[in-house]
Amino acid sequence: GFTARCESLPPEEVAAFLNQFFSLAADAVFEYGGTLDKFIGDAVMAFFGAPLPQPDHAERAVRCGLKIQSALAGWNQQREAEGLDRVAVRVAIHSGPVVVGDIGSARRVDYTVLGNAVNVTARIEEYVAQPGQVVIGETTQAAIAHVLATEPLGTVQLKGLSRKIAVYRVVGERLEGRGVDG
Repeated sequence: GFTARCESLPPEEVAAFLNQFFSLAADAVFEYGGTLDKFIGDAVMAFFGAPLPQPDHAERAVRCGLKIQSALAGWNQQREAEGLDRVAVRVAIHSGPVVVGDIGSARRVDYTVLGNAVNVTARIEEYVAQPGQVVIGETTQAAIAHVLATEPLGTVQLKGLSRKIAVYRVVGERLEGRGVDG
């Protein structure tokens, strides 16, 4: 609903709103040792496992997503107390090999990530995740299933992919005695 929100607000209020959300999201990324890649419109792109290797990068990314959702709940309480509407975001995470480094032209470069995993993540966020959810792809689910509980959402055919992939909603900490999800 970001476009509709922007339509009725002056640019200064849009900037203030985004700065608050971006601060909340960036704090979560940094708390879990992620790299904040960029802000894209109203979205935050981050990655884990580079520039320094993190064997638990998938868990860090998912915990970051959960932290964003919980921090958003606190921000929404403040917003409601001020008579403002609630904000909901979608979080998507997918794991896989990527190229990490300075990408660009002779005149301008960005330290960023490129690869199929990045594209899959964007598609999961756009076409699968619902507001308030943390949705992950099958490779991330395989990496975190022992510590975080998930709920299967089925398989989806994402634009540009030759095969369907399984997607999952993260539901929280794994409880002792529960079997593996999926």
